[in-house]
Amino acid sequence: MIPDLIEMVVDAGVAVGPLYPVDSGRPGVCSCFRGEECPSPAKHPLVRNGKDGFTTDLATVAWWAQSYPGCNWGGRPPETVFILDVDPRNGGYDSLAKIEAEHGPLPKTLTARTGGGGLHLWFTGESRRGKLGDDYPGIDIKTNKGYVVLPPSVHASGGLYEWLDIRAAEYAPQWLHEALNPPVTHVRVGRHVNPASLIRYVSEAREERNNRLFWAACRIAEQGGDPFILREAAEACGLDPSEYEKTLRSAAKTYGLVS
Repeated sequence: MIPDLIEMVVDAGVAVGPLYPVDSGRPGVCSCFRGEECPSPAKHPLVRNGKDGFTTDLATVAWWAQSYPGCNWGGRPPETVFILDVDPRNGGYDSLAKIEAEHGPLPKTLTARTGGGGLHLWFTGESRRGKLGDDYPGIDIKTNKGYVVLPPSVHASGGLYEWLDIRAAEYAPQWLHEALNPPVTHVRVGRHVNPASLIRYVSEAREERNNRLFWAACRIAEQGGDPFILREAAEACGLDPSEYEKTLRSAAKTYGLVS
């Protein structure tokens, strides 16, 4: 049976997969074949293809839950979501306090306490960086390129991962978008995306419409194009003008196209 908390995040578009749990007979030791030598106890994927095998297919998730009872769970956020990972072992809470002193309190958002005593703060938006910067030790950024351990997993220390706030992931503040997405000065070969496919991607959206719009607008802006060509697509999928204009301007500002 799928844990309720795992089904919740799958419904929100998070791809999940089973992770090796702690060995029931040896506290603090991974149940994988490496045992005490495991460099990432109770945190690495149990299935073939690792994180690339994670899925949003509930039938597959149910099969895993039945096949690997007591496993931990990992989750890859959608491309339009990133996670602020606060690690207390490296000064993460001090850095979080510094961030809020400089920019004001972060908005309330989907939040989990990690088994190691840290925090995972989920935000809607994009990040092209894996860290916020050297001035904020203990703060990492997790994106679709990786994964995080999800509640109700159990940390190697015995600590439980648990949700503190299960609201939808809030849009990241503008300053955070700008910090994580500096203006692109050139576009590398191979990063080109056909604007027609992005227009179709937005116009056909039936859920997470604003998330899709922001992501597509960023793809156009990072190539030096005009993200406002997505206006008609935004209207076609049912977004209100006041909503999509704000989103398009946010994407354009992120890439230095407007002030």
